[in-house]
Amino acid sequence: LYAAAVALARALERKTSCIDEWNLLWEDNTFWKEKRPEPLIDARIFIPEEGNFGINDARNVRSFLAERPIISSHRTAIIPDAERMSLDAQQALLKISEEAPPSALIIMCASRATRLSATLRSRYGVVSFARASREMLARWIQETHNMGAKESAAEAQLALGNSGYFMHLHANADALERAKNERVVFERGNLGEILALAADDGVDIERFFYALSDQCAQRFGEAFPKERIAIMQELLVCHA
Repeated sequence: LYAAAVALARALERKTSCIDEWNLLWEDNTFWKEKRPEPLIDARIFIPEEGNFGINDARNVRSFLAERPIISSHRTAIIPDAERMSLDAQQALLKISEEAPPSALIIMCASRATRLSATLRSRYGVVSFARASREMLARWIQETHNMGAKESAAEAQLALGNSGYFMHLHANADALERAKNERVVFERGNLGEILALAADDGVDIERFFYALSDQCAQRFGEAFPKERIAIMQELLVCHA
């Protein structure tokens, strides 16, 4: 989703096609490792230096969009992980959206759009990207990365069915090792070990919980109580 937003911004600025920019981005190992593409003139990715997207970040978006585009038809603001945006930032962005100039384009990337306020969501069009099945991702990995069927299936499971996350893991050795360690701990099912992993400063708690719930669903299927998953999420977030 985030990569698609970046490809769109690059296409608008360079007057190329989204498909061409997507293909170039797909081969850019540095992008998948750092998630920070080369700078653009009329597009900016608003990644907070610390914590989640807050009121100061929203003000930076307003200042950026207020300027006239230089070479593109739009000034494009991309906000990754928008579901983590503070309430104050959401309220500020709502006002920005209502008063933005015609050249402004705001793209918010969210894995859980319902965490944004209903009023803010009502101001935007929604483009949904379905997660690929494990089988589909495994076939793609096998075809594009010269892996055997068994190895491709294991990689698809590690990447949680997400092709972008797969690319990120294989561009970042530390992230790949962390994901493999998490999978081993989840399979052992020791709560103390799981909580210790959740407390690690480098952990992405949202992705961590998704991986944990994915493992629980695989082990217990529909028999795993949904309320237990909710309790586990609360414990992990509080512990972290």
